[in-house]
Amino acid sequence: SEGPLQEALRTLGAVFEPALAEMDDPAEAARLALGIIAKLGEAKPWLLIYDNVETPEAVQSWLPSAGAHAIISTRWRDWEGLAAAVEVDVLTPGVASSYLLKRAGSRWPTACA
Repeated sequence: SEGPLQEALRTLGAVFEPALAEMDDPAEAARLALGIIAKLGEAKPWLLIYDNVETPEAVQSWLPSAGAHAIISTRWRDWEGLAAAVEVDVLTPGVASSYLLKRAGSRWPTACA
């Protein structure tokens, strides 16, 4: 379902544009949030993580067009032409945070993740 994803994007966008939280149309709010991400990410791209995605269609309309990269975790195996697959085991939140911070070259302590 796209509802939770749209709401998550709306919530993220509302940090920068509080009016998004009050919009009646969650899809429009999510699109505006992606626009904010694209603009703010020009200098330093964001990393969006879409966790436990059921199918490619569930996120296809909600991927950033600019200003961000996306990681999609899923059990769906057929992403041919849409994304590069990397097989990983299930990770605990602490291990996952450490891994992402290390890959991003961050010096943040893992407690901040």
